[in-house]
Amino acid sequence: MHELFSRELLADIHIRLDQEGLKGLTEKELSVLLSETISNSATFVVEQLGERLDSQTEQLIEHLDSQTEQLIEHLDSQTKQLMAHAEKQTDRIVQHIDAQTGQLMKHSEIQTNRIVQELKPIRELQFIRADLAHSRFWMKIVGGGLWAVAASLIANLLFQILTK
Repeated sequence: MHELFSRELLADIHIRLDQEGLKGLTEKELSVLLSETISNSATFVVEQLGERLDSQTEQLIEHLDSQTEQLIEHLDSQTKQLMAHAEKQTDRIVQHIDAQTGQLMKHSEIQTNRIVQELKPIRELQFIRADLAHSRFWMKIVGGGLWAVAASLIANLLFQILTK
């Protein structure tokens, strides 16, 4: 701390005050003593206020730390509740999607069966066409064989007529 007056001057004034009392001091010396007392008092008050401010600051920090911990615990609790709620809602959505998927699959199966029923006559026609093609092939072979037999008979008859 910066001193207002020199130590020697203050020491002299205090010695004279102790020896002679207030009556032995001049007005200027009384003013110096008063200034020193006021300065010391102000320093004391400032120091006391600083200590009290430090103490209150520590209390505020402890209180803020406590409040912060409570808020964090509350936030954690709220987050867990929200996550549990979100999980329930997700389960509901998944169940709904599963139900809708099942309905769509049943509907798709019904439509597929209808299409198969509609295509059945066409497939049967394809089998008939294949059977007809197969039958035509054999008819050509049999027909060709019959023509060969008929031609052989005609040739044999003509040979007999001509050789008679």
